[in-house]
Amino acid sequence: MAKEREGAAFPHAFTDLFGNDVYSTGMSLRDWFAGQALTGLLSWGEGPKSSDWANIYAVDAYELADAMLKRREKENDRP
Repeated sequence: MAKEREGAAFPHAFTDLFGNDVYSTGMSLRDWFAGQALTGLLSWGEGPKSSDWANIYAVDAYELADAMLKRREKENDRP
């Protein structure tokens, strides 16, 4: 899945103190989805007991995020 296809979660434009127009893409949609998935995973129990377990939760969260992006891409390809 191409990174450019995943999009941004919170893009915004603003004018800085010097009058320059600035555009920020915010966090990636993949990171947003992973954070939401992680919240759900952690709500099931007490959470990770060590950095090893924290890594497992993070891997699972990003796998769920990738699945959501893949499904989203399929939905966007529909006529």
